[in-house]
Amino acid sequence: MQQILKWIFGALTLLCLASCKDNDPIVKPDPQPLKSEHTLLIYICGDNSLSSIVNPNIRDAQEGLLSSSHPLNLIIYKDNNDRGEAGYPSLFQLRVKSDHTLDTLYLKKWDTEKNSADFEHFAEVVSTTFKQYDTPIKGLEIWGHGRSWIPNVHVEPKSRFVSVDGNKFMELWEMHEALDRTAVHLNYILFDACFMGTAEVAYELRNNCDWILASPAEDPDKGYPYTPFIERLSEVSASNDASRIPNVLKKCIDSFAEFYVDRGTIALYDESKMEPLHTAYKKLLTDYADFYNEVPTNPSHYEAKLQHYGRTATGDRYHFYDLGDFARLAGGNLDSEIANAVVYRWGTKYYDGAGTVEFPNSCGFAFTPPHFFSLSNSRQNLENGYTHIEWGK
Repeated sequence: MQQILKWIFGALTLLCLASCKDNDPIVKPDPQPLKSEHTLLIYICGDNSLSSIVNPNIRDAQEGLLSSSHPLNLIIYKDNNDRGEAGYPSLFQLRVKSDHTLDTLYLKKWDTEKNSADFEHFAEVVSTTFKQYDTPIKGLEIWGHGRSWIPNVHVEPKSRFVSVDGNKFMELWEMHEALDRTAVHLNYILFDACFMGTAEVAYELRNNCDWILASPAEDPDKGYPYTPFIERLSEVSASNDASRIPNVLKKCIDSFAEFYVDRGTIALYDESKMEPLHTAYKKLLTDYADFYNEVPTNPSHYEAKLQHYGRTATGDRYHFYDLGDFARLAGGNLDSEIANAVVYRWGTKYYDGAGTVEFPNSCGFAFTPPHFFSLSNSRQNLENGYTHIEWGK
């Protein structure tokens, strides 16, 4: 009898255990980040007067990630002057997970103040990012103030600048050197910064990337419309999508046009066409040497005849003029070479930024004629700076 009771008790115990197991909740694995073969680093140099629009732009980028149909490795280097938020610069990835939620993965947090306009620090960030995300498709965006290669004369040391942090300005040639040091070749570079759509910038970086998207004039105050930009860029998510990059960047320009409607200008440059353009420009100066040698003797007369792109760099003169218009000034022509290099552009008839600027003769490429240096109060700085850039050699 006792043996039978033990048997019954054991059977009931097994039934209870089986029942409990059947009713246990199913444990689902944690949602995993979606993977992409496309990495975009946005380098935000915002510890300056642009600090207030850093967070709104990041929020728009988050919206773009969440609404995209394809994954993108979006890495952000953030440095602004909001000391109550994080205190020091940080490098992080915004990740969309399989349950369509967003989280933040910090790659590095600096525990001391860093000057984001220091080109060695910039090189460290680029290198850190693309060592960890060595994907087939690589993009870089420079976010901040910009002024092509022009020397800044208001602070020491006087320098050309791509971005600004306090008293430090990263020079164009320094950015070039930083990218050379990293040995990272980029499929594209975006400049959400003023006056970076110049022949000097595109020629300087011709061996560092395949495409550049930038404005030859002042960048509108709110910056890029990041939600549609990220949506468009996310369309390139696999290595075999690389051939689609120029068309996707054209879509970004269309999104820019839809957002700003009646203010601004922006263009897409093919870096493989910069050598022929530079060769044709040098030939132009030789073929029309008599005319161009005459220009510095009466620069104001000739300057007034050229399409400019607005706003002075040093407070005394305009410094950015239309490259095609400059060729036509002497009776020459760079139209074919410019059309090959400027593959897509959009612009309004005028731009009301720091003063109203009209664009009746815009080819999409700005540049700085050295023939007008004598008009500037900072002539020596311009002449010295020009020797550092590849376009001037």
